[in-house]
Amino acid sequence: MGLACRTPGAADPDELWAALTADRELLDLLPPDGTDPAVVPTLGWLADHDAFDADFFGIGPREAETTDPQHRVLLECAWAALEDAGRVPSRFPGTVGVYVGSGESDHLVRLLARPDLVRSLGPMRLRLSNLKDYLAPRLAHRLGLTGPAITVQTACSTSLVAVHLARRALLAGECDLAIAGGVSITTLERTGYRYEEGGIFARDGHCRSFAPDATGTVPGNGVGLVVLRRLADAVRDGDPVRAVLRGSAVNNDGPVRAGFTAPGVDGQARVISRALADAGLRQDEVDVVEAHGTGTVLGDAIERAALDQVFGRRDRPLWIGSVKSNVGHLDTSAGVIGLVKTVLAVEHARLPASLHVADPGAGAVRVNVVTRPWPGDDDRPRRAGVSSFGMGGTNAHVIVEQAPPRDASDGPRRPELVVVSAADARGREEAVDRLRRWAARHPDGSVADVAATLGRGREHLPFRASLTCRDVGALARTAPEHWTRGGPARRPVVFAFPGQGTWVPGLGAGLYAEEPVFRDAVDEAAELLAGPRDLRQVMFGPDDGPPGGHLQPALFVLEYALARLWQSFGVEPVAMIGHSLGEYTAATLSGVLTLDDALALVAERGRLMERLPPGAMLAVALSEEELAERLPGRLLDALDLAAVNGPAQCALAGPPDAVAELARFAVDARVPHRRLATAHAFHSRMCVPVAAEFAEFAARRPYAEPGLPYVSTVSGDWVTSVDGDHWATQLRGTVRFSAGVRTVLAHHPDAVFLEVGPGSTLSGMVRQHQPGAGRRASLPRPVAPASERPSLLTAAGALWCDGVALRWETLAPGGRIIPLPTYPFHRRTFPVPGTAPAPAPPRQDAPPAATPATALDGLEPLVGLFWEELLGTGDLTPGSDFIALGGDSLVAARLVARIADVLGVELPVRTVFDHPLLGAQARALEDAAHRQLGEERAAELLAEAGALTHEGTRRQE
Repeated sequence: MGLACRTPGAADPDELWAALTADRELLDLLPPDGTDPAVVPTLGWLADHDAFDADFFGIGPREAETTDPQHRVLLECAWAALEDAGRVPSRFPGTVGVYVGSGESDHLVRLLARPDLVRSLGPMRLRLSNLKDYLAPRLAHRLGLTGPAITVQTACSTSLVAVHLARRALLAGECDLAIAGGVSITTLERTGYRYEEGGIFARDGHCRSFAPDATGTVPGNGVGLVVLRRLADAVRDGDPVRAVLRGSAVNNDGPVRAGFTAPGVDGQARVISRALADAGLRQDEVDVVEAHGTGTVLGDAIERAALDQVFGRRDRPLWIGSVKSNVGHLDTSAGVIGLVKTVLAVEHARLPASLHVADPGAGAVRVNVVTRPWPGDDDRPRRAGVSSFGMGGTNAHVIVEQAPPRDASDGPRRPELVVVSAADARGREEAVDRLRRWAARHPDGSVADVAATLGRGREHLPFRASLTCRDVGALARTAPEHWTRGGPARRPVVFAFPGQGTWVPGLGAGLYAEEPVFRDAVDEAAELLAGPRDLRQVMFGPDDGPPGGHLQPALFVLEYALARLWQSFGVEPVAMIGHSLGEYTAATLSGVLTLDDALALVAERGRLMERLPPGAMLAVALSEEELAERLPGRLLDALDLAAVNGPAQCALAGPPDAVAELARFAVDARVPHRRLATAHAFHSRMCVPVAAEFAEFAARRPYAEPGLPYVSTVSGDWVTSVDGDHWATQLRGTVRFSAGVRTVLAHHPDAVFLEVGPGSTLSGMVRQHQPGAGRRASLPRPVAPASERPSLLTAAGALWCDGVALRWETLAPGGRIIPLPTYPFHRRTFPVPGTAPAPAPPRQDAPPAATPATALDGLEPLVGLFWEELLGTGDLTPGSDFIALGGDSLVAARLVARIADVLGVELPVRTVFDHPLLGAQARALEDAAHRQLGEERAAELLAEAGALTHEGTRRQE
């Protein structure tokens, strides 16, 4: 399902494939040092192998410095492989196993050569960070994986044996997903290797696999991983299937060979034959073998003989080659890199050349000396074998088959929401740039696949960016500044439902056509409100007459259906508020009203309002107090305060001539104002003639207690109970929207208000209470039907950038998971402690520290020095957190040992975790000193601690 690798000259599978198909050798040609003519200045060097994004994995500086680079690089590679598979751990419901191996750790040798480091950190901690035994468990621990975590060691065949074991574990049901592969990195000087006559290394710095003039192999560094799943499960869940592992086998040569380090023909032939049998295939049903191909005279001859033994009776050639001719011998990671090459070749139906060979040879088994189209038959799947043989005789062979055809993305082409995220702002910007460059290279790609992959198949990290686009071309063309950004935040959502003056004929028609959840909600309401006019015709037209009394039910149903759509997207509000008619929508979603009763109330409200004489409403940019002070008395007598929407935003209602006079007054007084699109004077004394009748009608309806909190704009406070009189008062009384917003913000000060209805009027009102709040409007006006889904998705993207979790299975249901650029790690160098590491890059837009930096006092400076020694971090404050900086039980044990050694005060290890903050830890130490040593000695100790701190700082400088 997924691939990830780093090899000499290639940072990922795409770069490796480009090099392979361009017939490029990726070995580093180094300048000769001139001191030893036997040193061949060539090496398969892994760029930045000593650099690592420790912050991404929550690893402290000292732990990163002391951890074997093999462990670190494998961890990053595992994350990339899981992203490539679209199965990050937090989004996979089953168990994930780990089957990996590594080369020898010369990093540990260097660490153990530092007595001061061993004394400070302890040998156990150094071993935990470097020994092979802890490779798989560390990866499982850091990624939160709960399946088997098994370190595999079979020398050069390690990584392919790991793949075999992972495959077997999946078939046996021991895990549901597996990461398999290996890593090999030596951190010795970059000078090349020493050639010895009769040894395994090449005289001329080239690995000439199966060439007559081959003299040996070239050592190199690399890492590779594959993500595996049972085929039936992957197909069922729509996972990406890049290739099928049709069969595999592992064996050992046993005693039938020249010596322990020499390979055996029969053992290699048997393992290939067993893999073919496991796959249920004949020898003539495989087109290619990616050979072990070390380029050694003895090894290649034996492997060629074994291949002839298995495939020598074919009617058509079996083409062989080795990726070692490109990248050198990558030791424990060699087999999985061969597998990665083979999967890519099967995917692309193209067979890369094996380099440095001029003559393919004769007979059934031939070396592929030119890059060519896949040599198999078109009437059956492409198939290849992959061999990897370990010194000591452990052999592995895997049969790779072309993936089954995959269905195209479901549904019509339409706008989609594309999102990226990262651990910091810099990573977010790089992720946007990488995706845009990918889109430019894949203009015919499916934007639905991109949306599905990034929404359903990636971890959603704190720093986020979103974009709504119609196709991959638009994704490439849209400048980064047009993306919505946010983070880090986890803001609760409040649904805000607008009132009657926001109605727009035809609004919602686009969503009705494209969104099943919206359509189902509208249809349900229309059928419940059966009458001479179909509500859907009133909402979306064309219809023979004006909305009349149907306008209020139409607006209510639009808001209700929008709310259900948002909920299907995973947006669940913590609270709601409705302006005027919008309060009915809030009451329905809260459970106070059933949909049937709400429709009946709203329809009756609309019918009664149609009986009223014409009225008008005007919004003015004045506060309630300013209205009382500035309006002429005749206008105060003629008009009613219909709504208080903000600190300086009110609406008045009354007879049309009085409202017109108010408008003239506002013009003369230079007061901003706006006529509301209503035919009646809602929330005024003009509603009194129908209020009693409406109260009687409403009293016959049942009401439940609110299930979801919402604010009534009658009181501006939380609703606890509702009766018929409430709705009559709500019809006539002032809308206290401003007070309601203040009530919500008192409980949820960082809430984001989502306007669930037409326009963005409420968003503007909320901004008066929340300066700087972004607009989160579902359907901002004006909006054409074709633009409704993009508007909704843009709002969804903004919410996601606010930290709101979305249900991507609903938002991007039809797209497929595809390979996209993986996480842009921000690495910094972590050399062996004692040498100066590169400074950490600034964490942009990082959240403020929980405790502000203050001067350290008492025992804090000395405890801080111990922390710096054990954790490798500086710039400490009293609020610095031992656990957050990478402290664990081993480090805590070393810390209390250092305290006892230097100060003579015994602390239980538990104290470190009970008081993880530096200031609290120092106070706990001081209390212990007073208890154990007495007041006089404790006072002396504080003075001695100051001297020790000064001396420790001087020595560090």
